[in-house]
Amino acid sequence: MATLTDSGITVSLEFRFSDADEAIAIYSPRRFSRIDGEYIQLPWEGHFRDYQVRGGMRIPMYGEVGWYEDDTLQLVWKGNIIDAQYQFGR
Repeated sequence: MATLTDSGITVSLEFRFSDADEAIAIYSPRRFSRIDGEYIQLPWEGHFRDYQVRGGMRIPMYGEVGWYEDDTLQLVWKGNIIDAQYQFGR
């Protein structure tokens, strides 16, 4: 579980890791979704896989995210990373 607070807004996410210590899923029981012009909170989840080293960091090359409606994950985005570049701060 990770909890972050910024500018008075606090969010918590549950991370799930593989045996190789890769974040394979992120879950929130209440994340805002816009449905029919209104914002409601629904369970949200993301899945990640195909970790590779890019720019000196190990990152997932595939991800998908969505909200749960009627206990079924409805994907709203999925994609493959084709390139990644990083500029590390000092």
